[in-house]
Amino acid sequence: MNAIHLKKGFSPKIAGIPARQLRELEKPRHVGMVPRHIPFIKPRLLVQEGDTVAIGTPLFEDKRNPRIRFPSPGGGTVTRIVFGPRRVIEKSSFSSMPRKNAKRLPCRRPKG
Repeated sequence: MNAIHLKKGFSPKIAGIPARQLRELEKPRHVGMVPRHIPFIKPRLLVQEGDTVAIGTPLFEDKRNPRIRFPSPGGGTVTRIVFGPRRVIEKSSFSSMPRKNAKRLPCRRPKG
């Protein structure tokens, strides 16, 4: 087996150069969140299947500290909530809607 020694990072050899044009991608039809990937929280669900949410609407909060809320990254109707063993929230997904229904969140400055 050959030994590979890297010095000061990795620089792969790629043929060609990147294109100078950008492509417009279509907006996603479904958006979701996976709370189990966020470390050190125990989520409590604040929405149900069939609810309509706007961008910024709280989807779930931490059971240990209810002041910590996680807003929705997109707006639409909650289409699916998947629970794992012991009713742990695995993921939630919703169909996306136009951006015009975004919710304005209050801005709070930290004390100190």
